[in-house]
Formats: sequence, C-alpha cells, structure tokens
Amino acid sequence: MTSGNLLRAEAYRKCGRFRDDFFIDLVDDEYCCRLNRNSYTVVKTNQILLTHSLGNGFVRVSPLFRKTFIQHSALRHYYIVRNLLEVIRLYPEYKKYYSKQLRKRLKRYVLYDSDQKWTKMKYMYWGWRDYKKRRFGKINH
Repeated sequence: MTSGNLLRAEAYRKCGRFRDDFFIDLVDDEYCCRLNRNSYTVVKTNQILLTHSLGNGFVRVSPLFRKTFIQHSALRHYYIVRNLLEVIRLYPEYKKYYSKQLRKRLKRYVLYDSDQKWTKMKYMYWGWRDYKKRRFGKINH
C-alpha cells in the first residue's frame, strides 16, 4: 500500500510521482511496476504493523476452506477494474499476473458477494467502459 511505503528519493526523482488519476486502487501496484521497469527492486515485508481499513468488512466464501475476501463498495469496484485494465495495458510484462487478479476478483464478486451485487456489477462495467474511453481520475457517480 502506498499508505505504508518507504521510497528512496533517487527512485522517486527517476520514476516520478504516483498517479493521481488512479485516485484509489492500484496506485501502489502501478508504481512498483514502474520501479521494476527502471531497474529498482521492490521489497515487501509483513513484519510491520499498520492499522488501515481496506474495505467494508469480510465475506466468508466457504466455511469448509475458511476462505474470505474483503467486501469493497461499488465505487471501489469501479476503480479496481478500471485501474487493473490500465496496469495490464501499460505493463504487458505483468499481464499474466494482473489478468489473473482481475479474473479472481470478477469470479469472487459474481459468485459470492451478496451485498449490492448488481450495483457492484454495474460499477465494474462503468470501470471497463471508462478505461476504454481513457477516462481516469476521480468520478462522481
């Protein structure tokens, strides 16, 4: 998450600012792809504690396998789909990984999300549509 990262000033000067037009989702992923493309190494640690709210709670998918996922608002689905598609376009070297992420998200929300499913699907469609029209930034829906 960009809310908990440390970044070398040299890397920031070389790679530029974070994308304001992504607004919320995948800001950090896009920047990490850009860092890697510029020969920087991205290091992730799970040893740091950061209190941070990621969504509207969790949905339990399967009691047998104890699978859960974060339940985001419809608006977050818009940003996730739109920005995932843009990351896939910009960084074809990561297409396989991000395409899989997109498929997993779509499957999860279509099959398991019961909270405002059709509203979320509509926002996901709008994210795809705005990606195709090259509309980025914060939306007012």
